Amino acid sequence: SLSTTSKDYSLVFWIVTIALLLVLIGLPLFWLGLKSLLLNDTMTFSLQNYGEVLTSNRMLQAIGNSLLLATGVGMMSVLIGVPLAWAVTRTTMPGRGLLKILLLVAFATPHFLGGIAWILLAAPNSGWLNRLYTALTGATQGPFNVYSLWGAIFVVGIYSYPYVFLLTSSALEFVSSELEDAATILGASTWQTTWRITLPLVLPAILSGFLLSFLEAIALFGSPTLLLIPARVPIITTEIWQLFQFPPNVELASAFSISLILITVVLLAVQRRLLANKGYTTLTGKGGSKRLLEIGAWKWVFLLFGLLVSTLSLFLPFYMLLRTSLAKAWGQPWTLSNMTLQWYDEVLFKLPFTKLAIINTLLYSATAAALAVLIGLSIAYIVQHRLLRGWQLLSFLPIVPQAIPGIVIAVGIFAATNALGK
Repeated sequence: SLSTTSKDYSLVFWIVTIALLLVLIGLPLFWLGLKSLLLNDTMTFSLQNYGEVLTSNRMLQAIGNSLLLATGVGMMSVLIGVPLAWAVTRTTMPGRGLLKILLLVAFATPHFLGGIAWILLAAPNSGWLNRLYTALTGATQGPFNVYSLWGAIFVVGIYSYPYVFLLTSSALEFVSSELEDAATILGASTWQTTWRITLPLVLPAILSGFLLSFLEAIALFGSPTLLLIPARVPIITTEIWQLFQFPPNVELASAFSISLILITVVLLAVQRRLLANKGYTTLTGKGGSKRLLEIGAWKWVFLLFGLLVSTLSLFLPFYMLLRTSLAKAWGQPWTLSNMTLQWYDEVLFKLPFTKLAIINTLLYSATAAALAVLIGLSIAYIVQHRLLRGWQLLSFLPIVPQAIPGIVIAVGIFAATNALGK
């Protein structure tokens, strides 16, 4: 029968999925754990690597800085994402469609690209904003310094808030106005209703967005490397990378990576515990029926806030990158005599590896996206229809890679391939 055939195919897919995860994640993690217990690339088992991680002032400082970076990014993402999500989905703010597009474009902007742009904008001496400030005020030094922990929080935060915005706005789309209307009838103001009724209903989405932003920041390598290494501020990912400089210390890097995994696992457990202690259900006869709120002059405040965020994450960085790419000398005024297409000619036609790099990037991105969609839809179908026993385990498996930062998987793959190569 059709049902039996579906279950047969589901069983095959279940087995294939577990096998893939064991190979792609389980094998690297196994070698990661094994290497972390080995002493100086020998078969002597020891906890010395973990002892060094937990007693080294630099390692502890890196862990503390990473937690500060991730917490700051998570809080910044909530402070930006939640108000904008509410304004776009629940109010009569003008330009909601355009603003939503701009916020999604920010989500697609690589952190690495934003880091480069903000170095050009806010480097202590050469940054364009600092030079503009000193030219206008006559001061000897500008107020901005992107080479700092606060600078890294800002740069990573303005490209991480879309996690909170997307999850919160999606949840707000399904919140009915009936509870809000009831609160209004009882005398609550718009702001009281929002704080006490609307936002608590989407608290799971807000917490999930915060966690995703947190994990993104704590596992990020590109922009923190650009901003924090010159500032001599160690974080976990840059310390793991430096442990691979010659001569590489794979064992210590593995122990450090295991520590990062434990941090992310604890965070996921805390999130599940917080959400499990409360129930968030909207009782209404017309699910998703909502009425846009009229907030008067505040709609212009929220619009200006959204445009400011878009300026900081899109317009200003893209303008600076475009300006620099067209300048003969980027430190000179942007005049017609200082404009050139030479750098595009160098990159697109003269550098030997540019075309290959573009092709490889598009190829692995498209392949990874296609596989993610195929596997994700298949797992979702099996779990939603409960076609197999143990579907709860299958629903948990896709979360495992999210709890493991990419640089940790890279260390594990290096350890596995290095060991198997021997």
